[in-house]
Amino acid sequence: QCGWNLHNLPFANGSLLRHVPHVINGINVPWLYIGMLFASFAWHVEDNYLLSISYLHAGSPKVWYGSPATSASDLERTMKSQVHARFVETPDLLYHLVTIISPNVLKDSGVDVYRGVQNPGEFMVTFPRSY
Repeated sequence: QCGWNLHNLPFANGSLLRHVPHVINGINVPWLYIGMLFASFAWHVEDNYLLSISYLHAGSPKVWYGSPATSASDLERTMKSQVHARFVETPDLLYHLVTIISPNVLKDSGVDVYRGVQNPGEFMVTFPRSY
């Protein structure tokens, strides 16, 4: 078996996830996302502030925008100021994967935002509490 098989990663030597006795989709069972032209994904952190890994199998390059954990509080504060009424209704809105805001709005508010391009055959890793 290949060590980079995403089904094997949670059970690799040194992984804390190998001690989780239950199947948890998206944590120790990989998900498959299908993208298309103009597809987008909401700003979010991974469940329990875990790392994530994404592999692009085929197709056009995928553009990522991210913000490091050191800017998480600033990002959250900016999001709450931009869509305040939604956060009043749903205080944990950022955990619902529905909130999209332009990277330029975040940058104009002093949030560190970075752009990355993932090509087919490449992995993208996100770190704990990074958006």
